[in-house]
Amino acid sequence: MIYRILFFCLLSHLVLSPVYSRETTGWFQSGKTSKLYVDGIFVFETDKTDKVELPTGLSVSQEIDSYLFICEYFLKKKSKQGVAAVLYQLRLKPQEYRLADALITTLWKKFQNEEQASQKSLQSYIQSEKNAYNKTLARNIYTSLFSNGEDERKSPEKLTCKSELPYYSLCRLFRLQFYLDQTSGKGIAMHKNYVNIIRVVSPFYEEQMLHSIPFLEEIDEELPARLAFLGFANEAINFQRMILEAESASLGGYSENSLERYSFLQVIAGQFLEAEKSLVQLLNISKTKKVSVRNRIYIKLGTLAYLRGNFLDSMNYFFGLDFSDWSSLILHPLLNEPLSIPGAKDLAAVAVWKAKGRDVAVNAIRSIPKGDKVYQEEVWPRLRISQMIMESNSDLSGRITDEISYLAQSRGWKRLEYAATIIQGYNHILNQEFRKSTVEFTKSRGILAAEDQGISSDWLRFSGLVIAHQSSGQKAPVSNFIQISLKLLKVDPPNEQLLTLKNYKPDSFTLDRFMSVSLEHLNELQDAQTIMELIHSYNLASSDLPGIYETGLFQIRAVNNRFKNYSGFQTPRENNYQDSVYTTSRESEVEYLDKEREDIADGFSDEVKNPIIAVLPWKSDLYLFKMNPSLPKKSQWSYKVIEGSNPTSFQAKEVVNQFVAELKNPESIQIYLNSDGLVLYDYLRNMFQNQNFNLFYRFVVSSKYDKLRNLAPIVWASPKSAESNTISSDRSTFEGTKIFREKNRLHIWNYDPSSKGDRLLDMDWSNGEDKESISMKKVIRRIDYRTVPTAMLVSGKTITDSNLKNSKRILDFCSFWLRAGTDAMYLKRDIDLKNSVSRYKDFPIGMSSSKDNDVIIVTRDLK
Repeated sequence: MIYRILFFCLLSHLVLSPVYSRETTGWFQSGKTSKLYVDGIFVFETDKTDKVELPTGLSVSQEIDSYLFICEYFLKKKSKQGVAAVLYQLRLKPQEYRLADALITTLWKKFQNEEQASQKSLQSYIQSEKNAYNKTLARNIYTSLFSNGEDERKSPEKLTCKSELPYYSLCRLFRLQFYLDQTSGKGIAMHKNYVNIIRVVSPFYEEQMLHSIPFLEEIDEELPARLAFLGFANEAINFQRMILEAESASLGGYSENSLERYSFLQVIAGQFLEAEKSLVQLLNISKTKKVSVRNRIYIKLGTLAYLRGNFLDSMNYFFGLDFSDWSSLILHPLLNEPLSIPGAKDLAAVAVWKAKGRDVAVNAIRSIPKGDKVYQEEVWPRLRISQMIMESNSDLSGRITDEISYLAQSRGWKRLEYAATIIQGYNHILNQEFRKSTVEFTKSRGILAAEDQGISSDWLRFSGLVIAHQSSGQKAPVSNFIQISLKLLKVDPPNEQLLTLKNYKPDSFTLDRFMSVSLEHLNELQDAQTIMELIHSYNLASSDLPGIYETGLFQIRAVNNRFKNYSGFQTPRENNYQDSVYTTSRESEVEYLDKEREDIADGFSDEVKNPIIAVLPWKSDLYLFKMNPSLPKKSQWSYKVIEGSNPTSFQAKEVVNQFVAELKNPESIQIYLNSDGLVLYDYLRNMFQNQNFNLFYRFVVSSKYDKLRNLAPIVWASPKSAESNTISSDRSTFEGTKIFREKNRLHIWNYDPSSKGDRLLDMDWSNGEDKESISMKKVIRRIDYRTVPTAMLVSGKTITDSNLKNSKRILDFCSFWLRAGTDAMYLKRDIDLKNSVSRYKDFPIGMSSSKDNDVIIVTRDLK
């Protein structure tokens, strides 16, 4: 109980944690009350009863927003006196305030269930209003308030929003709604829609007037859900935060529906700890609710704690379940379908297993009462026993699984039969009955119907086939199964905790075990390219840029995978979105992004013109790969395992020196960009000073490099201070807020960091002229195919690494820009614009030169 109280205290800060670090616009908790700020100005506190006295000196826009926020507070409190006080003051104001009056009057009547009177009130205003901007806003408000359900909801009219005009935040809200409703189509058309959405969302993070929106819940409470199902989970959290803050100010706490949705959005965003805190808060405010409601929360809490690896807390959450009042509305968090009591006990047993040991968990399962008739739900816990004892007693596990499999076949329980078949395949591996194992894995493929594929795991099946065939000595099909497993690894790396809980994965059959068996096979074949791709994909699965790949378009793929695995955490309100246009749009965008941002293209080595060197870490050793396109195809790839982790050890130097010496004057030697590659790049350039080298980001071949030259050199500077051989750009264009006129551009980054955080995400830069700086957070939100440069010339001071020796800084900065679509990057210790610009704007991009040893050249793709 103490644990939950501590979480409760933490959560009050979490939920109210703003996008900005100071009071901007909206409700901010202050002790037992909430204070309202508008554009950074304090205007109201919730302990003032129904008295409304705005501070002097407010602009018209600030006054109108203040009245709207305050009246939202009164409406939620159902304070007739408070609403009347606001309306009285509004009706003494000029013409610009009439829309606020109409909106409040409409909502008050709607709150009183006077639907027709509510509609007429707003219609009357629309008919009499002559200002086109206000009239369009009113029509959009009408559409939002009186179109019910996704099928009936109409799209708002498109608006041009200016911060100096009143009702700015409402205008921005309707502009976002308009673009959300444009999501249709596929490929580049869909991608353009996504780019437009993220650009329209961005101001809500950047302008303090948009930190909160009055009446968001009343006008569009489904906005967070629509954003989330499109894949913008983190942006959805921001808008749900606004709803929660308004509730907290008015009600002194959060509504259960809003808070539970908030936790679901956090799960989809990958914020498991924050979601757990939100659910603990929900549990505290649900103490007086039905037992079945608390059970639903406990199921989610137990599963989240387990997925985080906090098994003791998971077990304690599950022990809070009360089976005396169960409900079919309780969903399995991972399958998104009704969860039975035996199913809940099955989940709890895994937490007990991990927290207290196998024997305790097995005894707990065996103590579950059994009825006279056998139902499928009651058999799953027995399969869990088989999973738990497999490592210590595979014979007994096999007998239990056989019995379950026969029972499932006789009753037509396909899901149970499938899971038992997969487990039996692994049992046979442990018993060294490899042929039987391959039969089980092969048989499992045809068991499930199309509608039941959500419970299947291709990873468990194909990785099991790899291990079984390799162990049996019948190795002919192993390479094919490795290739299939490799594709699965690239798309959605296996989550060990998830597979154990959802798919009954045996403990010892981990990703690392699959890797070891696969590498053993591939080493026997000397299949260098597949070894490289396998290790590369394994390493890539655990790499990240903290904060960067969690926002904007970068998050879409990960969010899509979480929807597949964790949709059971949703609330009943999200059911309508499962098969909606938002889901199909998200899946379509993922297909496009996977194609555009793939890390290893199929058949890439067939098109490579220049030699490749790649150094990839595996466990405590390094794999050094070499590719020479001038050799016969079967001999092009080779590798050497280097003991230890030093890419310039004597053994490593010997291998690369010999490789370079054997080559016949290639145009350039391409080295894969990672920390070891950077070290090797520096060594080889010094060792072979007459040879050209460049780094590359991904294993994809591009044929456009020779065609891209004569780039427009863009600098962030005023026209007066810009060098004559450059094109000046203002800050908003350079950071991506506006669109460049020039198509193929060389962006020159030679600016002083005004903040030097440990993360790239926290950095910003100044140019000595502009009063404002360029923020990396803003650049990330604004980046798209129209704003990304063709190439970049970057100085050492820009990345706080004047000597260009900090591999993490270089990797983070380059990884972001190259992943976003930049074709080439040139990193120099110092930039002399007069002499450097002509070289890098006129030459084919990515062209290396042994004459310029002061530059690190990185291309996005291979040549």
